[in-house]
Order: sequence, then structure tokens, then C-alpha cells
Amino acid sequence: MTIEDSSEPNRDSKQNVSDHPPLATKDLRKKLDFLSKNLDLIDQDSKKFYRNYLTKMVSQNIRDIELKKITDNLKEIDFAEAEAIPGMFEYRFKDEQDRILVSMEVAKEYKEGKNDPNKKWGKKKG
Repeated sequence: MTIEDSSEPNRDSKQNVSDHPPLATKDLRKKLDFLSKNLDLIDQDSKKFYRNYLTKMVSQNIRDIELKKITDNLKEIDFAEAEAIPGMFEYRFKDEQDRILVSMEVAKEYKEGKNDPNKKWGKKKG
């Protein structure tokens, strides 16, 4: 049996895409374009969903942190009588806010170089 006698089709004659009827390739191109556009829309939707998910996670984290602060403050004043708890809670809350404001002012003054002993007396560092 020789190679020419084999019943396998000739592998040298490859079919080309251009051998298909033009209507089939146009239809296929339309389908591919349609799929491509839909994939782009799906990608945009998934990015939007991811951003919304992250936003919700961050806001939930903030809520959890605030709830923990409140419960910690309540634990600190749970020894008090029922009538005094609202006043003590308000006092602790205002104290915390004042502490945050003072720390922000100190950080700002530090960045601006206020109260730097080297600047006050004209000393040079180093």
C-alpha cells in the first residue's frame, strides 16, 4: 500500500476561510461583533458592581467601628446609675471629639514647623 492508495484525504489541500460563502462570514462577523459588545457591557457592569460592593464594605466597616466605639464608651460608664448614663455618655463623646480636634491641630502645627525650638532660637540642625 502506498501513500497515494490510502483512503485519508490529502492534507495538503487546506480549506481557507475565504472558501466559505460570503454570507456565512458576514453573519459570523455580526455574531462576533454582537458578542464582543455584550462582553464589554458585562465588563463595565462587573466593574460597577465591584465599586458598589467596595463602597458598601467601607461604609459597613465605618458603621462597625462607630458601633464598637459607642459600646466601649457604654461599658466604661455601665457602673453609673440609669439617670446619669446619658450625661456621662455625652461627656465622653464630647471629650473624644475634643481629643481628635486637638490632635489634628498638633499635627498641623508640627507640619508647619510651629513650636520648633531650632526655629525659635535660630539654631541649625545637625
